[in-house]
Amino acid sequence: MTLDQLATKARDIHIKQNNRLTEQYTQKLPQTGLWLETQRHLRNSDIDDALYELCDQVQLLDKLEATRRGAISNPTEGRQVLHTALRDFDSNALHHDEVSATLAAMNAYTNRVINGEVLSATGKAFTDVVNIGIGGSHLGPEMIYAALKPVYERKLNAHFVSNVDATDLLAVIEDLNPETTLFVVASKTFTTSETLTNAHSAMNWLRSNLGDSAVLNTHFAAVSAAPEKAIEFGVASDQVFPLWDWVGGRYSLWSSIGLAVAIAYGFDVFKSLLEGAFAADDHCLTAAYADNAGVQLALLSYWYTQYLGAQTHCVLPYDHALRLLPDHLQQLQMESNGKSVALDGSQLDKHSTPVVWGAAGTNGQHSFHQLLHQGTELIPTDIVLVLTAAQSLGEHHKLLVANGLAQSQAFVEGKLEADIIKELIAGGMSENDAKALAPHKVIAGNRPHTIIAMDAMNAVNLGALVALYENKVELEAILMGINAYDQWGVELGKVLAKEMVPQLESGESTSDGYDALIEAYANLND
Repeated sequence: MTLDQLATKARDIHIKQNNRLTEQYTQKLPQTGLWLETQRHLRNSDIDDALYELCDQVQLLDKLEATRRGAISNPTEGRQVLHTALRDFDSNALHHDEVSATLAAMNAYTNRVINGEVLSATGKAFTDVVNIGIGGSHLGPEMIYAALKPVYERKLNAHFVSNVDATDLLAVIEDLNPETTLFVVASKTFTTSETLTNAHSAMNWLRSNLGDSAVLNTHFAAVSAAPEKAIEFGVASDQVFPLWDWVGGRYSLWSSIGLAVAIAYGFDVFKSLLEGAFAADDHCLTAAYADNAGVQLALLSYWYTQYLGAQTHCVLPYDHALRLLPDHLQQLQMESNGKSVALDGSQLDKHSTPVVWGAAGTNGQHSFHQLLHQGTELIPTDIVLVLTAAQSLGEHHKLLVANGLAQSQAFVEGKLEADIIKELIAGGMSENDAKALAPHKVIAGNRPHTIIAMDAMNAVNLGALVALYENKVELEAILMGINAYDQWGVELGKVLAKEMVPQLESGESTSDGYDALIEAYANLND
């Protein structure tokens, strides 16, 4: 049977029966404490066979391997896609010399900052590092820093600024000491408007507090593929770290974009992050389809989006430290696969990526979980658990994990109308009243979801988790026949924003339909 034919019967599958097949649908990533269970889905052996046949037809793993070997996998920009080379320590890996030299430079600089060998303009050791970036130069590093905060000793406190809204930068620096604050300006082109605006304001803040001195450059490091522009801005040349056009922004946290994380926790922690990511890469390239965590996640997402009409995907990390994971995955998935044309330029005849959203449990249980349990939409969900507590306090962690597993059980089993009526009558309600109330309390269950679990939160497991999602996104793009590595929709807004600035300054609109707002802005800000 074809996937289209199988899809017509998929809603009749009872997840509760699959839920007993734990061993068949459990994958453990070697060299890590990361594993996932994918049996709680609208799937059976016929669907699996059809999806695995599709993998063969599109040469799924062969194409992923070709990307890893340096094929031009971003044809619209004529670029290789080799972020995985950033975490491959094999001497035969592509770009090994460049990557090794950069890691060594990061290691040396990180140690010098932590040990107080790099001093501020007033001769003091740095206590805080502020990462100024946006998109992939912000979301990944901020998420990593927050996730590891309960686990590792901080050498410096890290802070993250991305929004061009002044409130973002001011909220960060208001409690910082300019004498002991280091800024990392992360911009691939070093022309990103939001990042440079914030960087110039940071420089002005230092000047207003410390005076306009050449030694202010010790307060700045930079990550860029345009080092000459960073130096022109005022960063010392030995504090500029390279980035390459074969590393996409949303895949770049493994590069020197992770400098603030390395400074905050030490380079050894950053290296462990890379090692965990490499373990996920190796697993996704070598494991058979049925045992391959990345393939399983990609196929399930493809199945629901393309054949069962799912339009969103929810991520529920049951660990407060992972609260920013949905934000990072939003960019990773939606900027990568939010496309409407295939690689050959033809229009897609089905959906591309689902909308990714979510929040930390247990908070979501008291808001949008109502939709997950009783809404009309099909919303595949990932429940992410950390099985041992990074910070222990009474019964907190036990309750946290219990809530995550209970949500899974509720997604599977729901609550039947007949059982609800019996309970209401047993509680003293009349039969007629019970029958009237029961439909409102019915929870259908049979809601598809994956459980992803870490034995413990650490850099290796976190690196493996994030890289697993990266592999999932890339594999899903291959299944859809799209380019996961360009982002022309993002670029358009940047161009139009530059054209809008002079209109706001003059109060005269040259953009159709914005006359009143532009005139009002000019009058209010005269």
